[in-house]
Amino acid sequence: MSIVTSTTTFMSLSYASYMMASVPNRSPLLESPRVPSEFDGARLAPSIREQESRTVAKYILLVHSNPTDGKEADFNEWYDEVHLGEVLEVQGFKAAQRFKVAGEPGMDATGHGYLAIYEVEAEQPQDALDALGKAVGGGMNLSDAIDLVNVSVALYSPLGERVS
Repeated sequence: MSIVTSTTTFMSLSYASYMMASVPNRSPLLESPRVPSEFDGARLAPSIREQESRTVAKYILLVHSNPTDGKEADFNEWYDEVHLGEVLEVQGFKAAQRFKVAGEPGMDATGHGYLAIYEVEAEQPQDALDALGKAVGGGMNLSDAIDLVNVSVALYSPLGERVS
């Protein structure tokens, strides 16, 4: 299986830059690009140009799942109280959110009633997936309340910028 990657460039403003942009009638001293002499030659933080040139690849991992018969409450408790936190401890996994199919009959077109969306940031997505596999094999708490036979997992890369 081949995974196509995409990168998104990001820029982070320093606190000082933010303050200068948001404070009206600021002092011209704050706007000076000159670094005070006591800091000459010292590297305090990456320059804005360096920050602009850094890229990080962002992916979405979708996990469709179902509880085993008669264990829906245990499934939801395990997923919310144990599993999401353990996954977010894995290198590259930054955020997670769960969903349940709305309406009846309670399953989507794939036959799943639940969806977990994980935000993944990694230079190579396979690195994050390998780290997750290692964590699962290394003692991550799995529950008998999840139907592991019918879990569906897919990793997606963005095709363009986020629109809001």
